[in-house]
Amino acid sequence: MQVLGIKTDLIKPGDDLADKLEMAMNDAGLALQDGDILVVSESTLATAEGRLVYLEKVEPSPLARLMAERYEKDPREMQLILEESDQIVGGIPGVVLTLREGFLYPNAGIDNSNAPPGSVVLFPSHPLASARQIRERLGKGRNIAVIIGDSRTHPLRLGCVGVALACAGLDAVEDARGQRDLFGRELRSPARRWRTIWSRRPRSLWERVTRAYRRRSSGMRRSGCPNRQSRYPASLLRIACTWGL
Repeated sequence: MQVLGIKTDLIKPGDDLADKLEMAMNDAGLALQDGDILVVSESTLATAEGRLVYLEKVEPSPLARLMAERYEKDPREMQLILEESDQIVGGIPGVVLTLREGFLYPNAGIDNSNAPPGSVVLFPSHPLASARQIRERLGKGRNIAVIIGDSRTHPLRLGCVGVALACAGLDAVEDARGQRDLFGRELRSPARRWRTIWSRRPRSLWERVTRAYRRRSSGMRRSGCPNRQSRYPASLLRIACTWGL
């Protein structure tokens, strides 16, 4: 495998990202071939989509000011975190842990790195649609794939890992069901195993999840933290799996 970097011009809101990528590859003497995978950073895509926000234009609400003081954040950035997240789970000074579309993100995925001074970059609006569009524009009959990449950190761990927000032209999940492990055991679907556990002891698992969720929800309501949605069944299941409930 060979990894090649593509250096584009500075991406600005409203830029045609596919056109910028094609120009950069032409300038570098690069050409996509069958089997190539193009990885585009989520902040680059979000900037081109116009998801760049200047903090001077953000008016924080009283709630944002209150929570900014609690978590030692800029009140304007805290306002954006409230708008971009589904739920505030908690946090430490400098970092607010949020739920967004069923996944845990620090600061609702808002990024101030590689952004102009005094501004932040929000999550891309439509990463999957953008990945498909870039693949169609740059593929030109070739069998290529496009990944919208991001980085994640883990608590109590140094460094970060790469993740894919969206992809086009490749299978995002490998189906290994039916194969055998090193000792001959058949691999089964985790979802199937979870259904078995759920049916075997539904009362215990459900009571544990709902009890934990109600404690956190009541705490959020007491602190005046809004929930954009009243129920999070998928989130609850992910939290149950993570916590080992």
